[in-house]
Amino acid sequence: MDMKLDFWARARRRLAGRWQRLAANHDGATAIEYGLIIAVIALGILGSVGALGDLVNTLYDTLATRTEEVTSTAQN
Repeated sequence: MDMKLDFWARARRRLAGRWQRLAANHDGATAIEYGLIIAVIALGILGSVGALGDLVNTLYDTLATRTEEVTSTAQN
């Protein structure tokens, strides 16, 4: 019985030591911070591309309308 208690005491000490090392490790926090920075940059890029896409779409619509006006006037 004493051997079982000794095993569990050692296992608990090892587990506690691992939890302490994990809590002291800041590498994961740095990775999360970089991930958040990348996400914010990606959102900015997506917003810019969306706005630019709307602008280009309006430009092409205007060009198509003007081209139709010019070709219909030239045919008459």
